[in-house]
Amino acid sequence: MEGITLAAKEAAKFGVTLVIQNHHDIALHHDAMYWMLKEINLPNVMAGWDAWSPTLEGLSKEEIRESILKMKRLL
Repeated sequence: MEGITLAAKEAAKFGVTLVIQNHHDIALHHDAMYWMLKEINLPNVMAGWDAWSPTLEGLSKEEIRESILKMKRLL
């Protein structure tokens, strides 16, 4: 998170938004991604939400729908 925060602050100087994608090694579950982005708390750090990862994790269609609704404002 420290590296993302530092990169985001530098990127903001140039009007760049960083998009963090959920993969097996970075915030796979939407609750983890949501927490991470809330901790970073910078307007130019958003979620590149990949619904395939939660599918592989075994989330149901309804759980994936809920994850998208939770992440909606961060997408």
